[in-house]
Amino acid sequence: MRYQSYAYGQNHWERDPDRRHVLAHYWPSYIAHEDELRRFDALAGKEVYEVAYRVGHDARPVLVMHDLDGNRVDRVRLSPAQEALLRELAPMNRPPYEGGSWHHHYALD
Repeated sequence: MRYQSYAYGQNHWERDPDRRHVLAHYWPSYIAHEDELRRFDALAGKEVYEVAYRVGHDARPVLVMHDLDGNRVDRVRLSPAQEALLRELAPMNRPPYEGGSWHHHYALD
C-alpha cells in the first residue's frame, strides 16, 4: 500500500455502489442530493487524508490557555487548512434531523 489508505485519492461515492442501493431503498429522493454526496465523498477521499497527514506531522493543534494579559481563554489554535476542512465537513456533524432527514445524515457519514 503506497498511501495510508486504499481509498486515498478516490471518490468514496464511486467506490461504494452498495450505498446507492441502500439509499434508493430507504430514501428514494437521494438522487436530488447526489451531486452534493459525490462532492463530499471526493473531499473525503483526498483532502481529508492530506490535511490529516499535515496536521499529524507539521501543524498540530496548539492549546492556548491564557491571553497576553493572563486571562484564561482555553482555545485551540488550528492550522488554516484544518479550519477550512472542518467548515466543509460541518454538515456531517450536525444532528440527524437538522436540515433534512436522518437519511441525509447517514449518506454523509
